[in-house]
Formats: sequence, C-alpha cells, structure tokens
Amino acid sequence: MDSSSNGTSPLRIGVVGVGHLGRHHARIASQSTASLVGVFDTNGTRAHEVATTLGVPAFPNLDSLLARCDVAVIATPAASHFAVARSALEADKHCLVEKPLVTDPASAGVLVALARERHRVLAVGHSERFNPALEHADRFIRDPLYVEVTRVAPFPGRGMDVDVVKDLMVHDLEIVLHWMGTYPTEMRAVGIPLVTDKVDMASVRLEFEHGQVAALTASRASPSALRVMRVFQRGGYVSVDLGSKKLRFVRQTPAGLTIEESVADGPEPLKAELEDFLSAVRTGRPPRVSGHEGAQVLRLAEDIVTLIGSRLRHLSTPQ
Repeated sequence: MDSSSNGTSPLRIGVVGVGHLGRHHARIASQSTASLVGVFDTNGTRAHEVATTLGVPAFPNLDSLLARCDVAVIATPAASHFAVARSALEADKHCLVEKPLVTDPASAGVLVALARERHRVLAVGHSERFNPALEHADRFIRDPLYVEVTRVAPFPGRGMDVDVVKDLMVHDLEIVLHWMGTYPTEMRAVGIPLVTDKVDMASVRLEFEHGQVAALTASRASPSALRVMRVFQRGGYVSVDLGSKKLRFVRQTPAGLTIEESVADGPEPLKAELEDFLSAVRTGRPPRVSGHEGAQVLRLAEDIVTLIGSRLRHLSTPQ
C-alpha cells in the first residue's frame, strides 16, 4: 500500500500533457477520489487555459509538478512517454501512462523494471478495457475461438508520431491478448501508408497455440468511425459495438438459438480507468492493465509493424 494513502488525505494527482486527451484526464482527475494539484504542458498557453478552467496551477516544468504530486498521469505525445515516465518513476511517483506505453519494447522493459525496483504502480491507459459494453461482454466470453475486430476512424490530424497499429489497433491487441492469455504463435500482416508517411491502414491475422484466431483491421483514413468486435466461441457468439455500446448475444440452448440485445451503461471509461489506477496505488494490487501487460502488447505491435515493413519493402523492390 502506498505510504501517502493513510486514510486521512487524498492522493495528489499531477497531469502531464493537456492536449486533446490530456485535458480530459485533467478534468476527470479534478472530479476523482484524489486531488488534482496541477498540470504541466510544454505548451504554456494550453496548460494555463486548462489549469484556469479547473482552478489549479499550471506548473512551469515537469520537476516542479512532480515535487507536488504522489501520482502522475502522463498524456504527452507517445514519443515522449519514456522520458517523462522515467523521470516520474525516478522521483518515486506512481504512473498512469497513456497508450502506447512507449514506442519500442526495449524502453517498455526499462520502465517496467524501474517501477518494480521503486515499488511504484505503473499502469497503461488502454481505456477500451473500461468500456461498459466490453465489460458487459466480458462476463459472457469464455475460451474464444475466433475474434474479429474492425476499428476505423477519420484522419485525426494528431497522434501521428506512431503508426495506426500503435495508435488504434493497440487497443484491440491488448484485449485479444487478455482473452487468449498467451502470445500468438503465428501472425500475418499487411498495411499501407495513406495520409502520412507511416502505416495508416493495417490488417492482421493472429493464430494462437490451441488454434484460436484473431483477425483485426484498423484504419485512420476512413470516412466514418466504427469500433466493432465479434467473438465466437462454443455455444454462441457476442457482437459488441464499442461506439454505441450495443451488444448482441447469440446462444445455443436445448430449445434452439436465443438472441439477446442490450445497451450497456456505465461510467466514462477514462474515469473508470483512473479509479482503477488509484485503487491499485492505495491497495498494492495490480492495475487492470499493468506496465508488464502494456509492454507485451507493445511487443506484439512492434512485431506486426516489422512484418508490414518487410512486406512493403518487398513490394517496392523491382522484380
């Protein structure tokens, strides 16, 4: 259990990075069971705007914010996650780092080892795990045999420091690893750049040791957004629309197929994610998505990106 959580004072949160997603983290932190002590962003104007709205200070640098908080929520661009999280962990702060944890598996390993050495909680912001629709579906899913995922969105104009695998598909890779409980034994992957110099569309097929298969598609150059998962298993399947939070359960019963449809309700995923992290800090239990798990999904994403890169180089080589 964290020494700063003694039942008499709330944990103090500092939010690092208050861009598109970070400002939501700051808003939610200000409404949480902890205390938001302030924010820091390299864009001082943006930091001042968010801080003023929430009635907290905008700190002039990272070190000054870390000196005042017990836990750090890191929502900077992915390329800076490693440096910021390492500074926070070395200052003995618990960290919730937005996905992807970092941009390469080696750096992820350094952070996981540092958190272990410092006895700090390191959680990764895979907020889709806290989507009420997925949490509801999770109660039904047992030993999935085939998982099909489509995650497409219009070009966002941000988050372009990583490819679509680490930007969007990483959510679904984490969920698939959670369900399968093991690393894939075989994988195939294709992808192409469309609107950036990185891969913007990718299609992946993963096979696991007992024959399970996951097929995933992600694009950030679609005219509309869609986030749908279908999970097939013995006795039925479940379809989950992560955007609308609609679910369809199809089950085989002695009387035949039964179909049940519902709409899930629950707290905002970022809020549930933060409270899970704070609970882990207070109790010493692992967070739902730990640094180790974040590192595993990053390893898988890197393997996929490498496969796609090899295929693209082959296609561009004159025959």
